[in-house]
Amino acid sequence: MQQYGRVYGYRGWFIHPLSVTYWWLVPAALVPGVLGTILVFLDQQISTAIVNRKEHMLKVSHLLFFLFIFVSKYKVGHFVDILM
Repeated sequence: MQQYGRVYGYRGWFIHPLSVTYWWLVPAALVPGVLGTILVFLDQQISTAIVNRKEHMLKVSHLLFFLFIFVSKYKVGHFVDILM
């Protein structure tokens, strides 16, 4: 019977983030991360501004309010998509 274990015995679970082989990998990874964060933030802000315009005259549905309370109280969010 074959024994399973670590390939390298000296290697731990934590890898220090600044101990990379090439110094340019850290800034190269930060640039897409910052751009992605800005993209998600602006997408959320623009979507909220479009939906909340006065022309749409959105009103809160009592059914959606009930579902929100029910989901937040009983933690059954995975069943709400079945009801919709």
